[in-house]
Amino acid sequence: MPGMKRRSTLACSVTVAVTVLGAAGCGKLEDKIFQNYNPPVSQRSTGTETETSPPVKPRKTDQEVPNYWDNNRHKWPQDMSSEDEAVAQQIASGVKARLEALREQGRISPDEVRPVLEQAAGGRRVVAGNLVVGAANRKTDGTAYGIWVGKTGCVTGAVNREKVWAHANGRYIEHGCLTPPVGH
Repeated sequence: MPGMKRRSTLACSVTVAVTVLGAAGCGKLEDKIFQNYNPPVSQRSTGTETETSPPVKPRKTDQEVPNYWDNNRHKWPQDMSSEDEAVAQQIASGVKARLEALREQGRISPDEVRPVLEQAAGGRRVVAGNLVVGAANRKTDGTAYGIWVGKTGCVTGAVNREKVWAHANGRYIEHGCLTPPVGH
C-alpha cells in the first residue's frame, strides 16, 4: 500500500499546485480573463463627473398605447373639488401627526389606529385594515386606511413601524378611498 499513499499524496500536491497557480493572477486590476469588462486604468472614473446620462424617455401616453387609460385608470385617484381638497389636506395633516405619535409607541395595528382616525375624521366614513404589500398582497405589520371627505375627496394612507403616510387625494374608481392593490 505504500505506492497508493504516494499516489494519493502526489494527487493532492498536484491539485493544490493547480489551484495556487490558477489563483495567482486573481485580484490584479488588469486580469487578462476580464480585460473586456474592465476599461484601462486611464479610462476609469476619476471621481469627477465628466458627462451626464442620456435623458429619460417620457412614458408613453394613452395616445400612443391602445387602451392604456382604460386599462389603468383604476390605479389613479380622480379629481377632487376645491372644497373637498382643502378639507382633505387639513385632515391629512392632523392624521399624520396623531399617527406619528402612535407609531413611536409601536401601536400600529388596525384596532389601535382606527379610534384615532375616527376622532380625526369628525364623523366621516373611515375604513382601516391590515397593511398588505406586493402583488401577492402579503400581510405585514401596520394599518392601511381611507377617510371619505365630501363627495370627491379622500385621505388615503398607511402606518407601519418605520413611517406614516397621509395623502389628500380624489377617490379611486373601484376602491373609493383605499389605495388599489398591486396587480399585473
